[in-house]
Amino acid sequence: MQDNEELIHAFVEEAREHLPLIEANLLRLEQQPDDPALLNGLFRSVHTIKGGAGFFGLKNIGELTHSMESLLSLARARKLLLARPHIDILLNCQDLLARMIADPARSNDIDVGAECRELDHLIATPKTARPAPPRPEPVPPPAALQPPLAAFLAEARDYVPQIESCLTALSTNPDNGPQRDILLYSVQALREGATSLELAKLAALAEQMEEVLGLVRLGQLPLDRSALQALGAACDQLAPLLARPGADIDIGPVCRGLLALGQGESGPAVPPGPPPAPIQAAPMATEPPSPPQLEADETIRVHVKRLNKLIDLAGELVLVRNQMSRLCEAMIPQVTGLKATLHNLNRITTEMQEEIMGTRMQPIGVIFNKFPRLIRQLEKDLGKRLELVTEGADVELDKTIIESLSDPATHIIRNMADHGIESPEERLQKGKPAIGTLVQKAFHESGHVVIQFSDDGAGIDPEFIAAQALQKQIVTAETLARMGIKDKMNLIFTPGFSTAPTLSAVSGRGIGMDVVKTNIEQIGGTVDIHSEPGKWTSLTLTLPLTMAIISALIVRARACRFAFPQGHLEEMVLLQPENYAKRVGQAHGQRMLSLRGDVLPLISLARSLGMDDTGENRVSPPEKPLHILIIKADGHRIAVIVDQILGSEEIVVKPMPEYFRHLKNFSGTSILGDGAIAMIIDVQGYIQRSRLAYSEVLKTIDSRPEHKIDQEPQSLLIFDNYTEERFALALSWIQRIDTIELGRIQNSAGHEYIEYHGEQMRLLRLEHCLPVQAPSGIRETAYIIIPKQTKVPVALLIDRVIDSKNIVVKLENTGLKLPGVLGSMILDGRITLILDLHAILKSGLPESVETVDINPERANSKHILLVEDTPFFMRVTREFIVASGYQVTTAQNGREGLELLNQQDFDLVLSDIEMPVMDGRDMLKNIRANPRWRDLPVIALTTLSDAQTIQEGKKSGFNEWLVKLDKELVLKTLAHYL
Repeated sequence: MQDNEELIHAFVEEAREHLPLIEANLLRLEQQPDDPALLNGLFRSVHTIKGGAGFFGLKNIGELTHSMESLLSLARARKLLLARPHIDILLNCQDLLARMIADPARSNDIDVGAECRELDHLIATPKTARPAPPRPEPVPPPAALQPPLAAFLAEARDYVPQIESCLTALSTNPDNGPQRDILLYSVQALREGATSLELAKLAALAEQMEEVLGLVRLGQLPLDRSALQALGAACDQLAPLLARPGADIDIGPVCRGLLALGQGESGPAVPPGPPPAPIQAAPMATEPPSPPQLEADETIRVHVKRLNKLIDLAGELVLVRNQMSRLCEAMIPQVTGLKATLHNLNRITTEMQEEIMGTRMQPIGVIFNKFPRLIRQLEKDLGKRLELVTEGADVELDKTIIESLSDPATHIIRNMADHGIESPEERLQKGKPAIGTLVQKAFHESGHVVIQFSDDGAGIDPEFIAAQALQKQIVTAETLARMGIKDKMNLIFTPGFSTAPTLSAVSGRGIGMDVVKTNIEQIGGTVDIHSEPGKWTSLTLTLPLTMAIISALIVRARACRFAFPQGHLEEMVLLQPENYAKRVGQAHGQRMLSLRGDVLPLISLARSLGMDDTGENRVSPPEKPLHILIIKADGHRIAVIVDQILGSEEIVVKPMPEYFRHLKNFSGTSILGDGAIAMIIDVQGYIQRSRLAYSEVLKTIDSRPEHKIDQEPQSLLIFDNYTEERFALALSWIQRIDTIELGRIQNSAGHEYIEYHGEQMRLLRLEHCLPVQAPSGIRETAYIIIPKQTKVPVALLIDRVIDSKNIVVKLENTGLKLPGVLGSMILDGRITLILDLHAILKSGLPESVETVDINPERANSKHILLVEDTPFFMRVTREFIVASGYQVTTAQNGREGLELLNQQDFDLVLSDIEMPVMDGRDMLKNIRANPRWRDLPVIALTTLSDAQTIQEGKKSGFNEWLVKLDKELVLKTLAHYL
């Protein structure tokens, strides 16, 4: 009994693998009905399920798959061209098969009569029948051959090469379970067909083969050399019996050999010989060879419970690794080789954890592959023409996340098809193609998996969303008045919100997008939506790779430890007491932090969690620096004060105990390397509750009227060189700032170097590259500024960092012209030199700077329009472009740029985005609307550099999106387009 249950379980597992293949091939056949490879693959899947069903007496599954086979046989024989009605019923049959295979014990109670009758009707009246094309030298069948027999023989001839292939594979690996199953199913199908058509000899031979294979499957007969010889001899008789069904062929010796095996006799009744060799059958004219199947030892089935246990053990191993590292840290100087051993332990543990976690990883295609069928149905229900484009289907996620993603992704696709894509008539009126495009895309980014769903439909109008929300009394007019564009768009995630005018099977029930947001947040992900009305909508899901082990920042608040998932951590700020008054203010009794032009709620972690926290709303500066985390979720940011930052650690996520689940600020717990327990902060919930406490303050901030910045601010790092002079560099040029001990500097060939992260890094001193004062006095430590995108490791040596500011740079017109100096300005009452880092590197270490090969004659013939409202950026950008040989004309805003375009001819436009009068986006719309300039390259040159903004910019029509002051990339881009 137990053996039978195990066999049924194996059949169910195999059938479940075939079901998605059946659906995928049916959908592809609708587009390519003549593809023989698709037809053959579909037929094999249906036939495999049919064979297993017959073996286990699953009558209804066998009956349904037999009718499906009969219809597919006509298509394979080119007597029927599959059309939508055939695909519809076959898809319905696939759904019914899935129901029956999910519960095989009750499958015979499910009625399959309606589907079988409909299939029989299509077989009897093939409206899309067509004559088969002529084949060279066809072999005429016997005169008495009837259509059912002809169909069976055409089908059966495909089984013989399959049987031969299985026997060959089993001769080298008798334990190959899948090959055994395929062999048994093929022989069983031959026996059933031969019996029904009264082909006595073929039926008798197949029956004897089936009996032997059944004993092998039950473990009562070994598949040894004797068994393979007997089965091979029987296989040799199949082709003659199928070629001449009525011929007098002697199968007695072969049947006696099989019978002897079944009765347990020692030797075969057929002469011994080598195992059957593969027969190279000539390929059929309409069927390409099947792809090679996997060997049995390449894949095995493992129960999910065992994988879960392995993952739990991997988590415990990570914990022990962390504890061991902490315990042995103090012993490293005393024990020789301990450091190397701990390093190996860390490496092996990490690799083992990654491999074990990989066993639960599944491709996102498991979800994506469900949607072609859904799109097909939505086309029918909505009367629209839709095309689904898939990218990144091989990106992998944890099985738990995949399972939780199915419903949200389905809601997104349905909503985009219904609300996003217009009707074909409306699209044609707008100048769009009649077919609407939906894109599902997955990719890795910063340790997460990002899944984007987008469409080229009507987009989302935030004002329409707001009006609908007001009409449905989801928000009040007062609340709407304080909302920005992003907040209005996010109203679609509100429970009960829908823009569908009528109730339908697709939408209008007030559920969907709120389910998306809730489900994604439950698995530690975030949802973000962007849209341009009339053009497109993009919905982005950012998900963790796994929910079992995560990277977290460990902090301390009072005597307790807490973990912040690093995916929600934007940056860390160390606020010195002397800067407290300038950075921290009060509004409605609550503290706010000013950070590079943004005002963020400043919250004490200890106080917000109800711990003893006296004096937290102090106005006077603290005595010690404040450790502040900037965390983000759902497009919102807050600043959180912690007592101490302990460092990053991979932690094993444990669920909250039942008696702690009422604590809403936490998503789980973890045991750290030293054995301490850390609560994992639920960042989304924590930010929502914190913003609620600051609601009055945020009303004041959010209600401030929006205004366009007259001139764009620039983030500057202000520092000195152990002299009275002050300097500033654009932060966009800087990769990292670090401190070093001056005693570590080494001299070689007249140059200074330092070992930095295992590399030899060249040091440049300001006084060697610029006409500035040399440092006075002796110091022990200094700072280094490491630039971005250098060809060799190099750093600028300075004394100390004074501050960073986000300000509008207004260079003084003092006539100051020094190499490596862009100009000067007054900052905090001090003259500050604004440095050109690129020029400093080129002067001190030319090989560190990447050069762009530009043909002077070609460049001199090209005319560039530079549209920039900030004098600082305009001057710097114009100078290095002109120095490369190009002609440059400047404009201070989009309107001036359009006027110049009407007056002169330009080869390319470089434009800022945020400008007064007319910004870069509006100027681009005017350019693209004019047939004269439609193909003119327009490149954005801006400080707005987040991934979403860049994506939206390119979609809106910019050819490229570049960051200001990245000289080499700008020149490379110009050389590419010009």
